[in-house]
Amino acid sequence: MKEKLKFNFWRDLSDEVKNRLKNFGYAIPSDLDLSNGSSKSLPDAVRAEKLFKHFCSVAARRVPVINYNVCFSDLIASDAEKMKRCEFFKNAFASGIDVNHLISNKAKMVRQFKQENLDHMRSEWGIYHLHFDEKRTADLLFIYINGNSVYFLDILSHGSDTDDADLWCNRHLVEVIHSNWPEIIRRFVYTDLIADDLAYESPDARKNSRDKNSNLWVRVSDGTVYMSLGGGFAADGSNFHVMRCVDQMLSKIEEIELDVKAGYVNIRKQLNFLDSDDLKLKLLFDENMEPYIFNKKRKARIYIHRE
Repeated sequence: MKEKLKFNFWRDLSDEVKNRLKNFGYAIPSDLDLSNGSSKSLPDAVRAEKLFKHFCSVAARRVPVINYNVCFSDLIASDAEKMKRCEFFKNAFASGIDVNHLISNKAKMVRQFKQENLDHMRSEWGIYHLHFDEKRTADLLFIYINGNSVYFLDILSHGSDTDDADLWCNRHLVEVIHSNWPEIIRRFVYTDLIADDLAYESPDARKNSRDKNSNLWVRVSDGTVYMSLGGGFAADGSNFHVMRCVDQMLSKIEEIELDVKAGYVNIRKQLNFLDSDDLKLKLLFDENMEPYIFNKKRKARIYIHRE
């Protein structure tokens, strides 16, 4: 009676992603956006993969909304004006207030992986930048997050050039983390390399490397060499953590499909369905985006016991 088994888990994944993007207040990319202009109609599985990759990229660029322990670098703590300007963010982070209306507008772009929309600083160094108001100020607060602690690094201006290598590609902000809180990035230290083997790269050299989506480690002033604090990026510019999340989700759904096809008889028994009844299953997702099988008619979650 497998012809009575009906599901489309790829479509369910796409629907979930669309709902979450709507909840963020972000536009939903079309198939044309997802395919970089090459197709107006994608197969369900392809659309789901590309939509989920888009969602993971968006989520990675957003600041998690929790109550943080707020820490200030010496560059901010020693400057009364900078401390004053950080007051709103200090209170917001400590109180668990959402500040994602102040992140880069590029996080909302429907074509996340166009070169001009990538956030290489976030991908390479794990550093976020926040504007001081929704009009998008030239001055930016740069922060690093580790667990439930947020580290305010410095306030810098990008001036009139939003692609300024001296700002976005300068190791200054990594130096700030290294000099103030070396323990939180110690796991990224590369110890099997002689310091002299890695030159102090210029901001322009790093920008050229990023433009090619090529990962480049960073050597700070005392010779310590760090791998990518933010995970680094793949050939298409997407963050490695994003690619890992996508691969894991695809594997889970493929495995669930196989389990459902192999265990549909037991699922019928679990739901007390007649052989003549259509068995319609849907994939739902918990708050952590973990998928589970659901039957709407019985309002029941399905459990599959593997042999």
